[in-house]
Amino acid sequence: MKGSTASTAFICFGAWILGVNGISWLKTRVSGTTIQKIADRNLDSTQWSFKSAYKTGKDTNKNSIFVADVFKKAGVIVPQINNWWSSPIGAGEWGNPNSSYLKGNSCWSQVSTPGIGDVISDGQAVAIVTGQQKTTRATLEKVVKDDWGFLSDSQNIVFWHYSC
Repeated sequence: MKGSTASTAFICFGAWILGVNGISWLKTRVSGTTIQKIADRNLDSTQWSFKSAYKTGKDTNKNSIFVADVFKKAGVIVPQINNWWSSPIGAGEWGNPNSSYLKGNSCWSQVSTPGIGDVISDGQAVAIVTGQQKTTRATLEKVVKDDWGFLSDSQNIVFWHYSC
């Protein structure tokens, strides 16, 4: 169409083909293993620590920013709470089973049995499932891999799966 921007998206054999003005890009689905590997590459990093000035300044929790950054490195943009500037949803939305940000996005679905690469939250913290009852997350000091979210005293845990 002359003078207009036409875009089309097709799903073909598990891959996204996006066409804009006749130019196509092939984007394969992001696997949970890919997300897990990216998350685990950051183990021991202090970039997302409470004391780090990264993105939100010192003395702020950055676990939701860690999750957003991991997904971004995998080629996925997590839902944003403000479209005017980059502000990913926080732990409260990840822990909300009725989140309009996630339920309104066909790529995200709530699951009861988590898999590798799924997001886990209790509404106060958020992490990425990276193993059998293991999560990778930003803590006050550094990125760690442990059993957070799978502990016997963990309550109100919500899991979200990305499928695009």
